[in-house]
Amino acid sequence: MYLDFESIRQITVGSVRTWQAEDGVHFSKYTEEGIKVWESEKFAHLAVNAKALTGVRFDFETDSSRFSFSMSAPGHLDIYVDDLLYEHISNAEGLDLPLDGSLHHITVYLPAHNSSPAISHVWVEDGAKVIPHKFDTKILFIGDSITQGWDSVHGKISYDSLYYANIVSRHLNAESVIQGVGGTIFAPETVDTPAFDPDMVFVALGTNDFSAFNSNLDRVYAAADEFLKKVGTIYAGKKLYCISPIWSDRKDKQEAFDSFCTKLQNVIRSCGFTLIDGYALVPHQSDFYSDEWLHPNALGFTIFAERLLAAIGQ
Repeated sequence: MYLDFESIRQITVGSVRTWQAEDGVHFSKYTEEGIKVWESEKFAHLAVNAKALTGVRFDFETDSSRFSFSMSAPGHLDIYVDDLLYEHISNAEGLDLPLDGSLHHITVYLPAHNSSPAISHVWVEDGAKVIPHKFDTKILFIGDSITQGWDSVHGKISYDSLYYANIVSRHLNAESVIQGVGGTIFAPETVDTPAFDPDMVFVALGTNDFSAFNSNLDRVYAAADEFLKKVGTIYAGKKLYCISPIWSDRKDKQEAFDSFCTKLQNVIRSCGFTLIDGYALVPHQSDFYSDEWLHPNALGFTIFAERLLAAIGQ
């Protein structure tokens, strides 16, 4: 049987706006108003990353002997069965997943980068149970390319499920929205209107700010202050965490970057967020980075997530 729109919506996690169009069901990690900000002239160069289905996934239990769907554009899929990575499919145009007819927990991570395909023809066998997964907590992640998961590579494959926000979400059995946008900075205009009621919020920005404004870092500290206070006002009463930039190999600018991170930490503390020291999350060695200097690989992200969980007492 084909699942109707409401059934698809109920098993979808990570989308704050879900709608039906001619080519299928669409998802967004931002509200309609939020996407308009990313499409504006100032941020248009980042709109494709804002529209990507980062963190959007199907998460449910079923006793069907098969689960399948089609996508309007190709992309990568990570499939988990009973919380274990079962399969990765590169450039998939959909999924046809054989199962044994017993009740299983299925999680399918949709493409986190470059495209935002619609999903159509979602199918389970007639009479099968389709039960939305029950979560223990809710988390909102706000950040740049590292939060979006560029580039969680293991071997030659990039696994969208193996970046820190998804690993933390699985560990805490959390319903999460992951607003990671590669290339973004502390831009208060991009803080989205509430469409998700999290128990905790993580902000992780600053790496791109240093590159863009290293000749005027006071501008960054002021923008970070405004950004964090805006988030803190919207989500007052929630557990608020801010991750300062993780280590990156800046070579001749390393001392300046180290100093920047220290000063940014002072801003974070002053805004009422619990500071997570990014330098304590990923080893300061190029082997743990996919590009050898900035973006963690799958192993780097795994250590990142483990140490982040320890830092928040989990």
